[in-house]
Amino acid sequence: MRKIFGKYRRILTLSLLLALFFAELFPEYAFAEMVKTREEMSFDENLAEQSNKVYTEPRKILLVPVHTEASNLKYNSEEWVEQIYYFSITRYNFADVPFNYYLDTDGNLFEGRAGYVGVVPELTNSGGEVVVGYLSSSGLTRSAEIGLKNLINELSKDFFISNENISVGKMIKVNESVADNITLSRVSYESVKSGALSESLKNFLKDFEVEVDAAKKSYNISVENVVAPDSALAGEAIDVTVRIKNEGDKPIYTYRDYIYVRTANNKSSKYWIEGEWPSAKVSQIISDTIILPGESYDIEFRMLAGYVKGDVSQSLILTYGNDEQIEETEFLITYKTDLGDKRPIEITETGVGWINVRKCGSRSCEVIDRLDVGSVVLVEEE
Repeated sequence: MRKIFGKYRRILTLSLLLALFFAELFPEYAFAEMVKTREEMSFDENLAEQSNKVYTEPRKILLVPVHTEASNLKYNSEEWVEQIYYFSITRYNFADVPFNYYLDTDGNLFEGRAGYVGVVPELTNSGGEVVVGYLSSSGLTRSAEIGLKNLINELSKDFFISNENISVGKMIKVNESVADNITLSRVSYESVKSGALSESLKNFLKDFEVEVDAAKKSYNISVENVVAPDSALAGEAIDVTVRIKNEGDKPIYTYRDYIYVRTANNKSSKYWIEGEWPSAKVSQIISDTIILPGESYDIEFRMLAGYVKGDVSQSLILTYGNDEQIEETEFLITYKTDLGDKRPIEITETGVGWINVRKCGSRSCEVIDRLDVGSVVLVEEE
C-alpha cells in the first residue's frame, strides 16, 4: 500500500512540475487554462445585482489576503470561492463579490465579480484597482507567483501596470445607505507595507518585468455607418456622424490612450474647420470614454463643404494615438457642393503674401480680417 501511495505521489509531483514548465513556456495558454469562470463553477447568478456595473480603466493590481478557519475550504479553492460569493451577497449585502479575481496557492485563477475587464468591485473610490483575493494569509508560493505573473502579463496587453502599482491591501467594509431601509456594502482598502504577503510580493517584483508590449493596442472596431447630407452649399458646414462598434471581447478605454479620427493620407484636409477640428489632419479625438464589447458609439464632427461645384469626398481612418491605423476602420464621406448664388474667388499673388479686408472700400476704413495667398472666399452675385 505504501509503495502504491509513493508511486501516485511521484506521478502527482511530476504532473505539477510539467504544469509549471508549460506555464513558464506558454503564459497565454496557462492564463486561459487557469482562469475558472463563474459559469464553470455553476454559480446562481440570480443572486447578484448586475444592472449597475461601473467600469474604470485598470491601472493597479491589489492583492488582498483572504483567510478562513474552515479546514475543508483551505484545500478546496473552488468551494472557498463559491462560499465567498454566497456570503458576500446574502450575509454582507454586497451586490456581487468585492474581488475581480481569486488566486490560490497552486497558482489557479478564478473569476470574481461578473463583468468585463475593469469592472469596479464595489469600491468607495476607485482608482483603477484590479482586486485579487489571495486565498491564503501566508506569502506567495512559487505556483502563486506564476499565476500572478500570467495575470499581470494578460492585463498589460492592453493596460500598462508598472511594478510600483502592484501592492498588498487590507479590506475595510463600509455600509452605505442608498434608500430608506436599504443598506448596501462597499469596500475601501488601506495599504499593507509589512507581513508575509507583502515581503514575498516585494521579492517577486524585484525580478519581474512585464513580458508584453503594453503600448501595443489591439482594438477590434467596425464602422457601422456614416451619416452626412447628400448635398451642401459652398462654404457651409455640414454635420457628420460616424457610428463605430466594439467588436472585441474587452472594453475600449480612452482615458490615457485616445483614438483619433484622421485623414487617411495623413495630409491636411481641404474641408477642415479651424477652431473645431483639433488639427487640419484630425477631425475628432475620442477621449474619456468607455465602449463596452458589443456597444456602439457615435463620433460627431463638422466639416466644410467645398468651394467648387461638384462631388466632394474625404477619406478618414481611426488610429491608436496619433499614428498607427486601427485595422479596417477607413471610411469615406461624400456629398455634392452647390454654389447657389455665390461665386468663389481665390486670392493669388499680392506682392506681400496677403490682402487686408476692411469695413468699407476706403483705405482709411478699419481692417477687420486678413486673407493669405491661397485663401478662397465666396461672394454673392449681384
